[in-house]
Amino acid sequence: YATLMFGSVLCMAVLAMSQPKDSPITALRESVLPAIRGIADSLGAPRPQQAFATSPQMPLETVSAMTFAPEGFAQTSTAPVTMSTSGGAITMEFSSGGGPAAQLTEEETLALTLDDLAYRSILLGFGFLTVGIVSGAVWANEAWGNYWSWDPKETWALICWLVYAYYLHTRLQLGWDARDSAKVGAFGFFV
Repeated sequence: YATLMFGSVLCMAVLAMSQPKDSPITALRESVLPAIRGIADSLGAPRPQQAFATSPQMPLETVSAMTFAPEGFAQTSTAPVTMSTSGGAITMEFSSGGGPAAQLTEEETLALTLDDLAYRSILLGFGFLTVGIVSGAVWANEAWGNYWSWDPKETWALICWLVYAYYLHTRLQLGWDARDSAKVGAFGFFV
């Protein structure tokens, strides 16, 4: 439960970071900001500056015949694609043709890092909770002859599992933004 609680607290931090400047929570946010930055700096993964896609052993004729638009979508962008080949590998660098890329502010970067840490922490804790529930059910069957007896501890473990499963579902399947899914993650702390 510790990793789940840590992820839920990080979800609360994401919610606090996404509040407007004139919000009553701003004073609290500013007082704990150094601690939040310390957590994000020590645990967060550095973000890469450029993204490269490589494919080993692809002939150049195949690459020149490829279109760079996903199936079902028209290719409307005229973004330049830089390709280089060496030793049988092709490296492609995509860049937008619409002008300079928008830079994130320091607070937005911090909120994204906290959201990523919250997601990873809850994912790890969810796996541990799942293994714990399943192994507890197997032990209960050996000890008492039934897998599930609906006692309060088992029931609340199932409710916690469902809340965090819903959080992961909103992140992976529904595509909710960080703030909306963080509300579900923060709710898990109170369950």
